[in-house]
Amino acid sequence: MQPDKIKNNPLLDFKTELNENTGVLGKSYAYYRGLKFNVFPPTIANSSGRITMEGSLHKYFNGGKHNYNDFDVSDVIGVFDEIDKLFGIQSKDCVLKQLELGVNINPPRLSKLVIRSCYLHGTKRFGWQSTRDEGSYIQSDCSRKTIKIYDKAQHYRNKGFKIPDEILRVEVKFKKMEYLNSLNIYTLSDLIDIDLNSFVKTTLIKEWKRVLFCDEDIIKQNRLSNNYNNPNYWLTLAESNYELFKYHRGNLNKVYQEKPQNMKTLIKDLIHHKTDNLKLKTT
Repeated sequence: MQPDKIKNNPLLDFKTELNENTGVLGKSYAYYRGLKFNVFPPTIANSSGRITMEGSLHKYFNGGKHNYNDFDVSDVIGVFDEIDKLFGIQSKDCVLKQLELGVNINPPRLSKLVIRSCYLHGTKRFGWQSTRDEGSYIQSDCSRKTIKIYDKAQHYRNKGFKIPDEILRVEVKFKKMEYLNSLNIYTLSDLIDIDLNSFVKTTLIKEWKRVLFCDEDIIKQNRLSNNYNNPNYWLTLAESNYELFKYHRGNLNKVYQEKPQNMKTLIKDLIHHKTDNLKLKTT
């Protein structure tokens, strides 16, 4: 698509950045239902300029207001079709630069208690983050991806939405595309072609399994419960003695295997069932 075509779209009201020191015009941008459209001026590498689109397709589906409800594959395809109809942007032409996958579940315990029980992702401690838009959440960053877990219901209650149920959101954001490209995922349409639901389910469960989770009710009778309930204990082990860390992590997992009603397993099953249910809604 040529930049002029989208800049002339009547649904988009573009503004253009200006460098006050040089007087040079920069990119133009416009918002529509939670999506941001950027039009960059021509460069030596790209003589016709380029267009990027960023934001949440899930929020777009809800008029740009929220993403706390379910968003199945048929809804995703519907959004792709609508964006093509309104803006002439086809999913096969949308090259992915970043991708965020997430699922909303109704946890069997208060979301804030679940979050407090998430100590590490791999060997890295979750850090608390806070933004004006999303409130507080825990996050683990590495160079290629970010894992984020937060209380989605409280997030939107803070914005005035009336949400009676607990909603826990688990997200994985790919900041670099190497892994996705290795699966032949380059564009939005590639996500559908590889079975989006299965990909989301596999990705989220894989990352949830890497969370070192402390279910106090399950491990309270273990002789090492005082240590296992202490996030600093796990972090110290991970940083100073990885082999011992692996031993105790394995021991914790054995405790959970003997008590299949533990919270970590229940949440894994909820992620599994939610993604399967979203697939069942599709035609």
